[in-house]
Amino acid sequence: GFGSANFPPFQDTIPDDKPTPVQLEPSPEVPASPVLQRSGLAVSSSADLPATAQLSDEAREIMVEDMPIPQFVELLASREQFLAALRTVAHSLSKKSAVEWACLCVRAAAGENMTKADEAAVKAAEAWVAEPTEELRRKAQTAAEATQLSTPAGWVAMAAFFSSGSLGPANTPVVPPEPHLTPHAAAGAVMLAAVATQPEKASQRYTEFLRLAQDFIK
Repeated sequence: GFGSANFPPFQDTIPDDKPTPVQLEPSPEVPASPVLQRSGLAVSSSADLPATAQLSDEAREIMVEDMPIPQFVELLASREQFLAALRTVAHSLSKKSAVEWACLCVRAAAGENMTKADEAAVKAAEAWVAEPTEELRRKAQTAAEATQLSTPAGWVAMAAFFSSGSLGPANTPVVPPEPHLTPHAAAGAVMLAAVATQPEKASQRYTEFLRLAQDFIK
């Protein structure tokens, strides 16, 4: 079931080659979000990140002292710890902002090449961000399942579904989702989006996604 977090093996899809270190400069090309206002950080400093963020030992060693999330993300990126940086973003944002950021990343990576099912899944997640109702949360689940949970778009819709309510069918005993499921699915969607097409360009995707995150974590 979803409670056991049947996520794809994101780490197995990451290229082994070392990407070029980057500096996260503000990018004027970053598109404005199509959704409503962002709700920003839920965790403001690196020491408050939950264990469920699953940061690597290398990433935790870099965190020699508590620091603001934006500074920690930039430090991780400068040390080529891109996956840890993406996980930090997802697990430091409010659930709503994590889903919105992941939607932007999935759209940026896919361009015009989304299937109808993927487009429907991202739109369902965006609709939930704009109006996080139980009805739209359930619609995000349906849209996610239509992708067979095999695409970044499917997982961003699941991130919306995992946000609240119950994981079980309506009118059955409530099975509340674990708090980490939304950021975990959002981070997974972003990681998959980086390697779904042209995986050799993953490092550029990571950089692009972290630039998109700047507006959320500032």
